Amino acid sequence: MVTASSWRRSGQYRSLGCWHRISEDTTWTYDVTLSEDLIIQEGATLTITSGVTIEMECVAGEPYPAGKDPNRIEIIAYGGLQVDGAHFTGSIPSSGCWYGLELIGLGVEYSIRNSTIDSGVVGIYISSNSYAEITGNTIMNMRGVDGAAGANPGDDGKDGEAGAGIWLAYVYMPPPLNLASFTTALTSTAILSNTITVIGGGTGGAGVPGDVG
Repeated sequence: MVTASSWRRSGQYRSLGCWHRISEDTTWTYDVTLSEDLIIQEGATLTITSGVTIEMECVAGEPYPAGKDPNRIEIIAYGGLQVDGAHFTGSIPSSGCWYGLELIGLGVEYSIRNSTIDSGVVGIYISSNSYAEITGNTIMNMRGVDGAAGANPGDDGKDGEAGAGIWLAYVYMPPPLNLASFTTALTSTAILSNTITVIGGGTGGAGVPGDVG
């Protein structure tokens, strides 16, 4: 398995604090283990070829500060991501131990085809400002984030969050709104023939008993 340390030595990857970034067009034809968040920068495209496995090395309590969830590894694509026949998984099966693929570039084209995504929280998160082809994938064993326990006597625990297979999100575009561009992005997103199965929510947090009167 190729690790983050060998990418840094080879010059394909550059360290950026507690995460990594891809800053130029890159193709992975080999299995990869990610131990930190991955950012694909604007203007760069990561291509992952058929048969490649991307495994997230989940470690409880580690900080992953680049994206939505500071406790889980994320693949965050401001630039392009082209995938056909790959497998994205966590090192702890069916646990929600990593977050998912985040396709959030403005006007960027993405293609995730014929791939398997499992053991995350949200399989694929798509910004409404992106152009995406999501076809023929299997997304399974997604599990939402557990709720936090109550902090003080009498407090209820927080609800667990929902897991999801594919999440198409509206992103606010400040004036002047380019309506033609926005409409094109929505109509150019093709989500077809995907299998989504075993999606669960996180467990609610424990409440704290109140003080005795």
